Amino acid sequence: MFCNFLLGEFTISNYKAVLVFISALVHATLAGADAALTPTSLELTPKLCVLSSKEPVCDSLIDIKWARESPLLLCLFDKEIASPLRCWQEQTRGEFQYQLDTDHSLTFQLRKQQDNTLLASEVYQVIRAQAQYRQRRRKPWNFF
Repeated sequence: MFCNFLLGEFTISNYKAVLVFISALVHATLAGADAALTPTSLELTPKLCVLSSKEPVCDSLIDIKWARESPLLLCLFDKEIASPLRCWQEQTRGEFQYQLDTDHSLTFQLRKQQDNTLLASEVYQVIRAQAQYRQRRRKPWNFF
């Protein structure tokens, strides 16, 4: 049937056979890719710090949680620091509390311990609140 399609005999059953073949091939390829790439989640609580004009730095305790389907040797990093904040041995989930005093945003990364491959990344964002003053469109003495 598939050979007939290749030889140029176009029938509805030939099209169905080719579609079934292609969908099976795509499904098998995607199933293999899913097995190789297990997703890793990384969560920060809180994710944001808003500084007023009077505050020089964010003084905050961050809860960092991660989860994964298959166990690995993983380490948590602050992108700006070369050494890991914490490592876990053959775990599928982990938690870490991190006390920080910062005036800028930080990126936390979860990496494999063996080859330093990045698995997940999350940003702790620091924003400076600025007072906004409304300007009048007209002078108070202008009647028009």
